[in-house]
Amino acid sequence: MKRYRVSKATANTLLEQISDKIIASTNRNHAVSPLEQLLLNLRFFAAGNFYITIGDYGGLHKSTAGKIIRNVAYALARLRERYIHLPTTEAAKQSTAIQFSTTTRFPRV
Repeated sequence: MKRYRVSKATANTLLEQISDKIIASTNRNHAVSPLEQLLLNLRFFAAGNFYITIGDYGGLHKSTAGKIIRNVAYALARLRERYIHLPTTEAAKQSTAIQFSTTTRFPRV
């Protein structure tokens, strides 16, 4: 949780849903496994570091880390319709705005 900001169960669920989209087409040159790619990406999102720092964390060159982050981010973005639901009615929008304002103290959202 501290390093990746998601639970192990959540990471496994995400891995199941995107592994076929991020798996290397070949095993030449010690291809990075889908699990390692996902964890590298989650670490990047959680820490907000530079590619070079994330690459060092994963033992990869910064250009490789950048490609992995891009590919995994696109794969995760394709899941958006499954997880992101915005209110559609005016009453639901108003209720969401009030709830958001109450919990975050961020007015007029």
